[in-house]
Amino acid sequence: MRFKRQITLAFAGLTALIFLMIGLMMYFLTEKYTRQEYFTRLKLRSEVAAKSRFGASKLSNTIYREVRKQHLQVLPDEKEYIIKVEGGKPILHAKENLPSVLIRKVIQSNYAEYTQYGTYFVATLYRNSPEETYIVAISATDPVGKQDLQRLKFILLFCFLVMSLLAFIIGNWFATRFTKPLSKMIKKVNNISAYNLDLRLDPSKKAKGEMEELAITFNNMLDRLETAFQIQNNFVSNASHELRTPLTAILGAAELALMNPQGENKEALELIYKQASRLNDIINGLLKLAQSGYNYKKQLNDVIRLDELLLSIIDDLNVTNPDNQVQLDFSELPEQASDLALFGTEPLLRLAINNIIQNACKYSDNKPVLVKLSTLKDKICVRVSDQGIGIPQKDLEHIFELFFRASNHGDRMGFGLGLPLSYRIFKVHQAILDIQSVESKGTDVYVYFYKKS
Repeated sequence: MRFKRQITLAFAGLTALIFLMIGLMMYFLTEKYTRQEYFTRLKLRSEVAAKSRFGASKLSNTIYREVRKQHLQVLPDEKEYIIKVEGGKPILHAKENLPSVLIRKVIQSNYAEYTQYGTYFVATLYRNSPEETYIVAISATDPVGKQDLQRLKFILLFCFLVMSLLAFIIGNWFATRFTKPLSKMIKKVNNISAYNLDLRLDPSKKAKGEMEELAITFNNMLDRLETAFQIQNNFVSNASHELRTPLTAILGAAELALMNPQGENKEALELIYKQASRLNDIINGLLKLAQSGYNYKKQLNDVIRLDELLLSIIDDLNVTNPDNQVQLDFSELPEQASDLALFGTEPLLRLAINNIIQNACKYSDNKPVLVKLSTLKDKICVRVSDQGIGIPQKDLEHIFELFFRASNHGDRMGFGLGLPLSYRIFKVHQAILDIQSVESKGTDVYVYFYKKS
């Protein structure tokens, strides 16, 4: 997820959480206040009922009803209970269906409030005399308060959604403004390559603090990279001269000797000339690879037929390793030869595929090795399968590291350079390298090339 989106979501989420907490607090406080206010009203009615029934100037039922009618609003489902208590136990009649919890609490505390299924109960313990004790209880429902709470809930939910959307919009604007200098840095860094390492980041005057430090850090890193590339270029130039000089001498001597061959020397001289020429191509390709900075667009100019390349590699392998049992499988070749063509550098691809095939022969002790060429929709697949020692599962993730060798290689010669070099060459050619292996059973190597478009 992009940093800008993370900031937006974090800001919107935090703001929405704050609004949610405020809304919940408002709702529960309002609900508590509404309930308490209704209990207060019922308590007042219970006191009026008790005084009217047991007060010194006892009102008649007619006068009490008239007072309630004129001065006290009738509550929904309002009921009044007068229950006598004898020996600490209430004398309940069938019609007096009060919750047992309410009765127990009022006897213990002289006053009790209780809610059951939306009905509010208030009970007071009234002592008319030392011998007479009564429970005066009032019950009623509060549909108006319930409707108000439902309305408040809807308003709070609507406000929460609106404010959350607003927080997301503001957060997105804030994140865009905050990451704008970072986006400019990323764009400029993406334009820096091995050919323009002299470019540097120029942070905006607004980009203070961490942004300025980041730009300075990038510039320091680019200074070190530029120095390293200069050292590499100097080495490549020197290596190019030092390697080509003896090769040129070998090729010249072999060519002169071939002009006047003597007996059986001709075949040996031809082999020397052929392999020296191939070595020269490989060195030129590797130097080209190093000088290009892995910029494949500048070097993949040759049109290569993979079937012809594989045949040539196997011919060379038969000379260098006559005991090999490599079998070519061309049973799934396409009808059109152009479907086997791709853009690349022939010496490098020869080197990379040859490394894969030679590894298969070496680590299978020259058991049968299958090299199969096939095509997919837009790709060409080269599969190399052997019946060798395989690669331990724990080593598979390290096989492309320089100088790494699997733990079960035994006494087989090697330096851990072939496979990493092949991997880099395939990467330059935008090929996909997939290696599947089971220890003690063998290894399957799949190389997928894109067809020449």
